[in-house]
Amino acid sequence: LWWVHWVLFVPLLWAMRKDDTTGNIFLAYLCGYAGLCTNFFWLAETIVIYSNLPPVLCILAVHLYAMVFAIPWAFGFSAAHALRSRYGAWWIALLPAWIVVLEFYVWTIFPWYHGSTQYRALPIVQISSVTGIVGVSWLVLFFNCALAEWGFRRREGRGVPKLPLAVAVGLALANAAFGFWRIQQVEKETELTDSTRPTGGAELPSEAGFATRPPIRHALPASLPPPVQRSGDALP
Repeated sequence: LWWVHWVLFVPLLWAMRKDDTTGNIFLAYLCGYAGLCTNFFWLAETIVIYSNLPPVLCILAVHLYAMVFAIPWAFGFSAAHALRSRYGAWWIALLPAWIVVLEFYVWTIFPWYHGSTQYRALPIVQISSVTGIVGVSWLVLFFNCALAEWGFRRREGRGVPKLPLAVAVGLALANAAFGFWRIQQVEKETELTDSTRPTGGAELPSEAGFATRPPIRHALPASLPPPVQRSGDALP
């Protein structure tokens, strides 16, 4: 479900209100708490396997972890309306940047990035070879914010934000195109390297259908003395 993350935070942003900072922080905190509990459920299973703690305490440990490290989420997403009021439509780029700064610099026991949700979509994550995983995080969050801006403007009785939506869709498509291109380039270079690599001898087909090299056998010169044996190892 990697694609869900591209629209996952739109309902959260729509639920926030411009004049309710405390409520926005609380909503963002709940979102982070639920997200971390979901993403790190495996911690409870791991603790059960490798410790003598009862399952109830293991589950409690995961919830305590989520309660602490959901705080950056609260101060990240809750800044949406403040940035929008001050910078206008530019908030859709500034809020993802602020969240990326938090997820990159705030210490956590188990680092987690929004871009890591895209690990199954290889073309999308290829940009991380240039920007790191934070580049993927920024792009996914930027797409969410562009859709949220559309909802905000509808609530205000304004028109569709064509430029922000066009930029968001364009960046997503350009990133995917770059990813496909890079994967093809790597495959071509790999094939070229395999075709020019010295084999070190004739290759024989194996039973599995793969090429294997013949075994290398070293003959011992006849002039070498017999191996030295301990006195107790000699046979009668």
